[in-house]
Amino acid sequence: MKSIGMKSFKIATSLIASVAVAGVLVLAVFNATTSTENVAPIVPRAPMESSGSTVSSAALNYSFTSIDGRELNPSTLKGKIVFIDFWATWCGPCRTTLPALEQLAKAYPNDLVVIGVSNEPKATVTKFLADKSISYPMVAPAPPVGKPFSSVRSIPTIFILRRDGSLSQTMVGSHSFDQLAEAMHAVDAAVR
Repeated sequence: MKSIGMKSFKIATSLIASVAVAGVLVLAVFNATTSTENVAPIVPRAPMESSGSTVSSAALNYSFTSIDGRELNPSTLKGKIVFIDFWATWCGPCRTTLPALEQLAKAYPNDLVVIGVSNEPKATVTKFLADKSISYPMVAPAPPVGKPFSSVRSIPTIFILRRDGSLSQTMVGSHSFDQLAEAMHAVDAAVR
């Protein structure tokens, strides 16, 4: 009778441990898939090759057509600092960052171009923006993109490109006008 009690205890302990491990795994997966609400500081990053080594500051290759038909690529934006913001209408931190990006675009019209890129249907983005004062170009749905844009894992993610088209830094999470302006000024300061 003692061995049956001990066996039941071991089975119960194993079952509890298995449930705990499964719970931790479920939470880890949930956190990984809902990280769009994550607000992180500015994270400077050098352009990376697939091997992970730092490369020279080569211009990135991208081509977007905005909802209103503007062609947005390195040749049409030459000489401008470019903020490419990957966002979504359902994302709270994205919605918080949109007005700050608009303010930045209006404050520096001769130096900066902001591009919003959403993976949602054009109609969804257009409807969302209908009552907003956002004048910078929006792209929806996002076309297939290469590195580094294909590495977006959390939104909003803003890629900041130097005037020569090379990647200066990446910002993840919601940011204020002051933080965005500081990042923009850092691009020009690094060149001097």
